[in-house]
Amino acid sequence: MSTMPGATVIAARYHDYQWLYTEGEEVCQTVDGAPPGPDGRKYTVKPGKAVKVPYEVGRFFLEHLAYTGVVKVNETEREDGTGTDLDVATAKTESLAKFEAEDQRRWREYVEYCITDKINNKRAVPATPDSIKALIKRRGYRLADYGIAPVGEVQPRDEAMAQLQAQVAELTAKLNDALGETTPAEGKGK
Repeated sequence: MSTMPGATVIAARYHDYQWLYTEGEEVCQTVDGAPPGPDGRKYTVKPGKAVKVPYEVGRFFLEHLAYTGVVKVNETEREDGTGTDLDVATAKTESLAKFEAEDQRRWREYVEYCITDKINNKRAVPATPDSIKALIKRRGYRLADYGIAPVGEVQPRDEAMAQLQAQVAELTAKLNDALGETTPAEGKGK
């Protein structure tokens, strides 16, 4: 296909749109080739709200930013012809499932990278990227469970274990007090 000099070529779906939704992370990206909107070619999909975007933006978000939990919202025409309805409830369910599946995939890939590329080759594991730190906080994963200690990061003290040890010591003291026994530190001993 050839064009005349000065002719404008517009993508086939340039004027089409689609609805997107996420329950995961906010999606904000500048998309080249998309028609300009209120913020130029920068589009944002905030969690919990369906957003109408140009087709090219939706295609880009769904292909390249799926890890944020962004999904397409099904739009159906009303039978009386007065407009359309959005199936946000289904989109919410799909978004949560996709977000969790993508978090699990990203976590597996990060752990595999750390172990196979760094630890097995006796190289230091670099500092954890912010996106993985957010994933760890969100899902409760621990790098220490895999023997991974990134450079410059102090492993957090396990608060749950410290609380359990304090509770055991307190209960032991109460039991000894109830039985009339004293601990070896108090002088009697056994």
